[in-house]
Amino acid sequence: MKEVLVTGATGFVGGNLTALLLARDLRPRLLVRRTTPEISAFVHYGAHPIVGDWRDEHLLREAVAGCDTVIHVAGATKRLSEADYFEDNCRFTEAILACLTGKQRFIFLSSQAAAGPSSTGHPVTEEDTPRPLTWYGRSKLAAEEAVRHWGARNDHNYIILRPCSVFGPNEKDIFTYFKFVERGIIPLLGDGSKRISIVYVADLCDAILKAAESDLRGRTFFVANDEPVSWRELAEAIQKAIGKHRVLRLPIPEMVAAPIGYLASIAGRIFGKALPVNEQKVIEMKQESWVCSNRALKEALGWYPRYSLDNALAETVSWYRAHGWLRS
Repeated sequence: MKEVLVTGATGFVGGNLTALLLARDLRPRLLVRRTTPEISAFVHYGAHPIVGDWRDEHLLREAVAGCDTVIHVAGATKRLSEADYFEDNCRFTEAILACLTGKQRFIFLSSQAAAGPSSTGHPVTEEDTPRPLTWYGRSKLAAEEAVRHWGARNDHNYIILRPCSVFGPNEKDIFTYFKFVERGIIPLLGDGSKRISIVYVADLCDAILKAAESDLRGRTFFVANDEPVSWRELAEAIQKAIGKHRVLRLPIPEMVAAPIGYLASIAGRIFGKALPVNEQKVIEMKQESWVCSNRALKEALGWYPRYSLDNALAETVSWYRAHGWLRS
C-alpha cells in the first residue's frame, strides 16, 4: 500500500484512520466535501486533500487516479429519509467503484447494521443471512452488494468490514452517554440488560489497515471486541473512567421509547436535521442483542483488539477532557 485514498476524513473513524496513516509515514489523499481545521492539520503532516462533491465524476477520477488502495469510510449514519441514506451510502459507493480498475484494492467500511441484530446468546457471523432492520442497515447492505458485484468483475479485489458500535476520541453519539454520566445520570432502556458488541476506534483502524495490506480478496468480516457488554455494564465502565462516584440510574420503559423516537423524528423533519434519537434509532435500541463474532477476522488476518474496555474508555475520557468535551 503506497498510494491510498481515504474518504470520510472529516468524520470520526476516517479522521482517526488518517491520523494513523500519517503516523505510519504514509501520505494519504483525502476526498472531502469541505476543508476543516482537522483537515488543515492533516495537510501540515503530508496529507493531500481533494475537495468537492462525490457526484462530480471528474473529481472522483482525479481522486482515485494512481492510487493502489481506496479505503471508503465516508457514509451517512443519520438522515431524514430512506432515499437520503441510499444516496449517501449506496450511490456514493457505486460512484467510486465506477472509477476504479481491478488492480486498485477497495476496502469498504460497512456496518453490523447491514447484518442486523443477533439472536440472544448467539453472535451473528459472516455466514448468517443479513436481515437489516433500518434504513441505514439496508443502505449499507445495498452498498455491500454493489462492492461484491464490482468484485465479481475485478478479481474480487475488495474487503468488506462490518464494525459494531464504535467509540473513542472525537465520537459524538456514544459521547452523549458520557455527558449523562458526567452529570450524574445513567439512562437505561428497560433494565439495561440488552447486550451489544463494541470496539475502540484505534482497534478498528488497525483492522482496516491489516485488511488493506493483506492479500485476502472477496471477504467480509465483523470487527468487534472479544466480549460484548450490556448497556448497564458499559454505563458503569464509563462511570468508573470518569470517576463519578454517585449516579442516578434512570430506567426508561420500552413502551415510551417508540413515542419518543416518533416525536424526535418529527422534530428532525421540522428543523431539517436528524436527531441522535429517532424512530430508526429506537428500532435498533429495542433489539435484545447486537452481538457479532470477531473469530473470522482474527483467524484470517491475525487481528486482535489491543485495548481492554477500561483502558479504551480511560483514553477516550482523557481526550474528551483535553478537548473541552468533558470537565477536567
